Amino acid sequence: MAHTGEKCPTTGRWQGDDAHHTIEHMKAGDTFPPCSHCKRSVNYTFLG
Repeated sequence: MAHTGEKCPTTGRWQGDDAHHTIEHMKAGDTFPPCSHCKRSVNYTFLG
């Protein structure tokens, strides 16, 4: 699991736990963003 503000450890598909925020693809080294709707922190789960 990763959180807003952390660097993405693995390139691939990640899903946010916020109903308004899902990311299909992140590259290793990218920074996980906050929710684009409410600007709150989001927890991300690696999907593969």
